[in-house]
Amino acid sequence: MKLIIYLSLVLLLVSACSSMKQPDLQRLYSQSQNNAQPPVILIPGILGSKLRDKQSGDKVWYGNTLHLLFSNHENLALDFDPQTLKPKPDALESFAVTGRIAGQDFYGSIITTLREVAGYQKGILGQPQA
Repeated sequence: MKLIIYLSLVLLLVSACSSMKQPDLQRLYSQSQNNAQPPVILIPGILGSKLRDKQSGDKVWYGNTLHLLFSNHENLALDFDPQTLKPKPDALESFAVTGRIAGQDFYGSIITTLREVAGYQKGILGQPQA
């Protein structure tokens, strides 16, 4: 009996997921093309930012899936001033948004949609578009 209930719930969940409709983004954004669109600022989370050493250019976070899973990540630790408890300057900088991690696309689809469907252009904060 429990197996039948379990299988029924799994089938219900699978059927609900497969019937989800995608919004008509083309129509949505074409209606707003006549009005000036506000900028979109994408702030990636911990798995969305690529970090590198400013001096060497070496990737520090994340290099590849094996590095992500099996490294101790000591090179990401901030040094703190023991007197003020403020972080000391370091040589890390964010340089890109990740594409895929372990085969999972986190930000690629939203960036593609904003660029191709909504007409947004990639920019860098503090640097005006030409």
